[in-house]
Amino acid sequence: TNSAARFSNRTQSQLMKMAAATEPTHSTAVTKVAGGSDEADAERRSKRPQWDSQVDALLSLIGFAVDLGNVWRFPYICYRNGGGAFLIPYLVCFIFGGLPILYLELIIGQYFQTGCISVWSKTLPIVKGVGYSVIIVNLFIATYYNVVIGMSIYYFVSSFAPSDKLPWASCDNQWNSPNCVPQAHTNFEDSFTSVDLMLNGTYTPAQEFLNVKVLKIVQSSGFGDFGGVSWLLVACTISAFGIIYIAIARGVKSSGKVVWVTATAPYLLLGCLLIRGVTLPGAAEGLKFYLVPEWDKLLELSVWRDAGQQLLFSLGTGFGAIMALSSYNKFSNNIHRDALISGTTNCLTSFFAGLVVFSTIGYLSHVTNRPVDSVVQEGPALVFEVYPAALAEMPLSNLWSILFFLMLITLGLDSSFGGFEALITGLLDEFNLSEYRQRVVAIVIIIVTFGSLPSLTYGGQFWIGMVDFHACTNSLTLIVLVQLLAFVYGFGVNNIVRINKEMLGSEVSWFWRVCWLFFSPLFISSVAVISFVDSSLMSHLFPEVYPVLADVIGLCLMGVTLAPVPLYAGYCLYTHRLHYGSWDVPSS
Repeated sequence: TNSAARFSNRTQSQLMKMAAATEPTHSTAVTKVAGGSDEADAERRSKRPQWDSQVDALLSLIGFAVDLGNVWRFPYICYRNGGGAFLIPYLVCFIFGGLPILYLELIIGQYFQTGCISVWSKTLPIVKGVGYSVIIVNLFIATYYNVVIGMSIYYFVSSFAPSDKLPWASCDNQWNSPNCVPQAHTNFEDSFTSVDLMLNGTYTPAQEFLNVKVLKIVQSSGFGDFGGVSWLLVACTISAFGIIYIAIARGVKSSGKVVWVTATAPYLLLGCLLIRGVTLPGAAEGLKFYLVPEWDKLLELSVWRDAGQQLLFSLGTGFGAIMALSSYNKFSNNIHRDALISGTTNCLTSFFAGLVVFSTIGYLSHVTNRPVDSVVQEGPALVFEVYPAALAEMPLSNLWSILFFLMLITLGLDSSFGGFEALITGLLDEFNLSEYRQRVVAIVIIIVTFGSLPSLTYGGQFWIGMVDFHACTNSLTLIVLVQLLAFVYGFGVNNIVRINKEMLGSEVSWFWRVCWLFFSPLFISSVAVISFVDSSLMSHLFPEVYPVLADVIGLCLMGVTLAPVPLYAGYCLYTHRLHYGSWDVPSS
């Protein structure tokens, strides 16, 4: 055991020395094993902006982690995987997988106080390509996630209808087709994909408002047929980018104040919606579908896979945002407390949102006289089709619609703040651009705005599906795995423990060490393997709208996101050989 430990420590030291010798000259970081900071690091920390209070930092962390997925994905996943029984694998994955990774990223971010690229100069430079991969993934996500916020703004504004009826409450509007029928007579499981498929079914006013009025997806035949641009949606999306710029342009001094509204408002709004939802007829039946456990589901591997995937993306690990946000903490901030509070809040919010969603879906089932399982859906269809249909049936429907979509806007903006902060902080720290922050923020937002144009076309939803599936979801799972292994086995658990003690003055418990060494890598590895084994190409899943070309483009984009990892490692190894004439690390 002692020999293995000495070999591991020597290997870590060699890798760090070798990669440090090849670091680009623009980096001022000193590559070393943690255990103190030099004068340059101390000066940099003294100049770095910090949150005005620990509450600002915690609210920003919670705001980033709690996003739209807590509302539109978790409730459906819980219902589909055994109701209340799903909470068992979810909590197991949270305790042994998600929470330790969250805590680890907080430790790294707060101690080194730098972004997702430069942090590798101080830990394990040979895998610095991971930081560039994170930047690319965040860019891809920003090009379509903010379109969803734009859709929420579109619905929010539309809720201020001059009449007492919401615009998706009836089939009497100019955009409605002959296939539109009152929602009591249609099947919510039918979905729009193209003009041809639209003619084969009947649809609710809410479905037609989304797909005909807002997205205009019926004017596209599938992937590659972009058609025109939905200009009203463009305007709403640009307004979302404008809000984001105002919030983050000045850094944590401005965003730290904005999150007092955007991170707390969703809970007030969810509370109002829950009170209204549970008082509606049929709410009990909806909650029954959500909560009643099916214990036999625990024996299905897919249930544990869904729990792991949902938790991994819900907590926001691997996006670089957690490290970026914590890099503005005071050096002695209690990150152990922050990890527990933010992680637990995230899980409770998901459960709470499920109560809101299924109580209202139960009401929709009641008024349409259809079974609950025939109206429930996941993803955007839940919040832009099913839930609006339920809102349209309520007394004071305009008011409840305004509150619901305001909640979606605040949830989306908070997460977008964190994603952009990961981008901005990573670039500013790596290229020493901190004094030009506002210009960098403006340039990045302009680039992302133009990058969002394909998602704003009539066929944009098909493009979003491809980018999300290939370039983001699958890529991010591998990035998180590489990042975790690099920190734990490259940088070393002992060093993680030492820097945590230097900040907090206390030892890390054996639980965290065991999780970092064994359970968390096993958790991420299992999610990655199962996801890739069970995944199918989009041209196989949806051949009517996704040609083989969609998968080819998607796999190329996935390659773009992952390529920096091996390319930078190869650059380090090749440059080292040029410096020293061999692969051996010089002794020093």
